[in-house]
Amino acid sequence: MPQLLTRRGARELTETIDRIASVVQAHPDLLGIDPRIALDFAKRCDTISDLVEGTASINYPRQAAEGDMADAAQLAEDADPASDDQNKPDAFNGKKALDEEGLSVESPSDGWDPNLIGDVVTGPLEHDADEPYMATFDAVESHQLGDMVESGQLGKAMKFAQSLEGAERRMLASGSDRLSQQVNMISDLANKSEELRAQVDAAVDPLLSDGELPADVKKAHTEIQKGFTSHLTTIEGALAGFKKQLIDARAKLKSAEAKGQADMLSFETNSLIGAMDDLLSISASALSDIEKQLRLAFQGFELEQRALGGRTASDKEAGLADLLARFQNLLLKGWRKMVQVADNASGLVKRQSKNCDAALKIYTQAVGDLMSGKLASQQASDKFAGFNLVD
Repeated sequence: MPQLLTRRGARELTETIDRIASVVQAHPDLLGIDPRIALDFAKRCDTISDLVEGTASINYPRQAAEGDMADAAQLAEDADPASDDQNKPDAFNGKKALDEEGLSVESPSDGWDPNLIGDVVTGPLEHDADEPYMATFDAVESHQLGDMVESGQLGKAMKFAQSLEGAERRMLASGSDRLSQQVNMISDLANKSEELRAQVDAAVDPLLSDGELPADVKKAHTEIQKGFTSHLTTIEGALAGFKKQLIDARAKLKSAEAKGQADMLSFETNSLIGAMDDLLSISASALSDIEKQLRLAFQGFELEQRALGGRTASDKEAGLADLLARFQNLLLKGWRKMVQVADNASGLVKRQSKNCDAALKIYTQAVGDLMSGKLASQQASDKFAGFNLVD
C-alpha cells in the first residue's frame, strides 16, 4: 500500500519551507542574492507549500461526521416543527465534517471561515496598529498564558503586581533602574527587621534581668526572644546577601545598557527581577506577620515592667494585676504558636531565596556568554528564524 502524505506532515514541511522563504526574502544582502531573485524564490516556495498542502487534502478528504448518516425517517421527524424530540437539534444539525486529526474542514462562507477560530498558527497574532508590542505574542503563548491563568499560577504574582505603588512607572524603567529600586526596598525591609529585633530585646531583656518572673513565664519570654531574634536574623541575612549580588548585577547590566546590549539579557534580567519581586513581597508579608504577633506581646511586656516597678499597688493600678495575670496565662499557652508564625515566615523567605539564587545563576551565566560573544551568536541565530547564519 503506497504511503500518503498526511495533513500534519504537510504542515510540518510547509512551516520549514516558509521559514526558509522568509529568511531569503528578508535578508538577500546578507545571503548575497539579488532582491528580485529572493522575492521570486519566496513566491515559488509559497506555491510549493500550497501544492503540498493540496496533496494532503486530496489524500485525506473530508470525512462524514457521526450523525450525518441518520436515516430518512429520523431526518423527517427532526425537520417537523411540531416534533417533541428533545434530541432534535443535535440529530438534525449533526456534527461538522472532520479531517484525519479531528479538525473541522467546513468550507468558508462569504470569504470568512469560522473553522479557523482557535486554530494554532505560526507567527504573531493579529493586532491593532497602536499595539506594536503584540507583534511578538503568538497563539502558542496565548494558550500557555490562558492555562496559567486557569490553574491559578498567575494569581499571586498578579495580586502583588497590582498592589505595588508606581507599578506602571517601574515597568517603564530600565532594568538597572528596577534593580536599583529593589536594592532600596531590600534596605528598607532589612531596617524594619532590625527595628523589630531591637524592640524585642528592649522589651524582654529588663524582664529577664530582674529575676522576679515565675520560672515558666521566664522560659516563655526567653523562647520568644530567642525564636523571633533567630528568624528575623535569618530574613536579614537573606536580604543582605541578595543586596550585594543585586548591586553587582546592576553594575553589569548598566555596562550592557551603555553598549546597547541590554536586549540580549532581557529574558534573564526580567526573570531575576521577577524572582526578586516575589522575594520582596514574601519578606514584607513575613515581617508584617511577625509584627502582628509581637504587637500584643509588647503590650503585655509593658504591663510586666510596670508591675516590676512597683506601680500596681495603688487603686488606680489595681486592675493591672488582673490584666497581667491574664496576659501571662495567654503567653504560657500561646508562645509556641507565636514562634511558629515567625518560623513559617522565615521558611517562606528561605524557599523563595532558592528561586532567586537560581535566577541569579542564570543571569550570571548569560552575562558571561554576552562578554564572550556566545550570546550574541545565539541571538543572531534566533533573528534568522533559527538558522545560524552569522558568527
